[in-house]
Amino acid sequence: MVMLGQNYYSGKTASEGDVITFIDEGAWVESKFKREDGTNKNSFQIGIQVNTDPKKFILNINKKNSDALQAAFGHETKEWVGRKAEVTIKEIEVASEEVLAIRLAPITA
Repeated sequence: MVMLGQNYYSGKTASEGDVITFIDEGAWVESKFKREDGTNKNSFQIGIQVNTDPKKFILNINKKNSDALQAAFGHETKEWVGRKAEVTIKEIEVASEEVLAIRLAPITA
């Protein structure tokens, strides 16, 4: 189970070309972000290691990355454990603001 912690991996901390390895099956957690009706959104967080760094990081998986990973590795995230993906950084617009986003390319070879 992924625990909320201090080692979040995001577009601000990632580097182009990083290779991540999934180390657990992840979990749905309540997000700090709210819907229009005031209820909290949920986000899917999964444990990863980056390159050869032994620390565990937490990655929020968005729909675009989820779709790519499911197509390559299967719909059950427990099947992702030990699998790898390469990171690309993209600038995207969210709520009229430019932010750095992670795009994952599953490594299947």
